[in-house]
Amino acid sequence: MRMQLLLLALLAGCTACGTTRGSTIHEYPAARVETYRLQAPDEIEVSVIPQEELTRLVVIRPDGKISLPLIGDVMAQGLTPMQLSEKLTDEYSKYVKNPSVTVIVTGFNSKKIYVIGEVFRQGAFPYTGEMTVFQAVQEAGSFTRRASLGRVILVRGQLENPQVIDVNLKDVVKRGLKQKDLYLQPYDIVYVPPNGFAKTGYAIEQVLFPFTPILGVGRDIGYVRDLGDTF
Repeated sequence: MRMQLLLLALLAGCTACGTTRGSTIHEYPAARVETYRLQAPDEIEVSVIPQEELTRLVVIRPDGKISLPLIGDVMAQGLTPMQLSEKLTDEYSKYVKNPSVTVIVTGFNSKKIYVIGEVFRQGAFPYTGEMTVFQAVQEAGSFTRRASLGRVILVRGQLENPQVIDVNLKDVVKRGLKQKDLYLQPYDIVYVPPNGFAKTGYAIEQVLFPFTPILGVGRDIGYVRDLGDTF
């Protein structure tokens, strides 16, 4: 909760400092899966062929290493899955004839993105190496009826001096313009703001809150509009 309040305060201040309009995904390229570098506490599956009994599901320790049968501790942090595969193939070749080692990331636990605002599940979500703003919103359970999709805000970089980018998800959702979606980077923050009607609803709720048990006013007072009109 404390972090969410901090982020909301930052976003409120950003309205004064201005934002950058994100036009297409090409302006903000993805950090492709091939360039994903392992860190603790990522979970990986190490498969050794033809010695399948050596296959293990392991978590990278805080010291950056993993422990595997026959070869013991191996430094994994900072390597791509392909680089680690090659390293383990060399190590296992000392004990296994013509080994083929593959490394698959089964838990992207070291890098996160954050989704807050008008979504059903606010919080931190794993960064999988290639995901967009829209995919992050879907990961958070999709947007609520209160959401304003015309100006979703992407915050990137240090909170003290962030880059703030406008993303028009309305074009993505209603017009199918996928090129208007933007790729995320680790630790990006996606804020889905409320629409103008929802802001009025929130204000009314605050005024009526002490009287709602008497008046029988439902808490979904801001959900009057049809979903198609709210963004």
